Amino acid sequence: MAGGYRIELAWDQVPDDWQTYASALFGLANANSRDWVGYHDRTRGGRRLAAFDGERLTGVLFVGAGALTKAFVESALGAAHSPEARYRLLAGRASGVQEGPGPLVCSCFCVGANTIAKAIASGCASVEFVGETLKAGTNCGSCRSEIRMMLEEQIHEQSSQQRAPQTV
Repeated sequence: MAGGYRIELAWDQVPDDWQTYASALFGLANANSRDWVGYHDRTRGGRRLAAFDGERLTGVLFVGAGALTKAFVESALGAAHSPEARYRLLAGRASGVQEGPGPLVCSCFCVGANTIAKAIASGCASVEFVGETLKAGTNCGSCRSEIRMMLEEQIHEQSSQQRAPQTV
């Protein structure tokens, strides 16, 4: 990944100070050397922290439920984020109007449902073709049934639109 890493961690002790923990994880000498935006979900126990050098994102830590795709992190890390866009980042949404990759379908290659749907709409008419185009479904294969279901839904939707009576 250009400009950083996406990692998943597991441990049995919760840090006392999440910002200090994130600073150490990001390799920052001092937690106060960056601007921080944070969110704490007391009900679910999740936390989200983002560190900025000016408008440039230098690190983001999501703890708890809610995975980020590799594509989302790659596009966000090192990019400029206005103060208004920082809260979208903590929500796991890209800045601007572009649509994100969607819910994760292929864990091996971090391919989301929206990305697969776009590939299908662009002409990928089989699980194999989706795999050739996006790599989704070409490693462990556990997502192939979901890709197949998405293909079938698209075919059904197209045939329903073709049969729909035309109004003049």
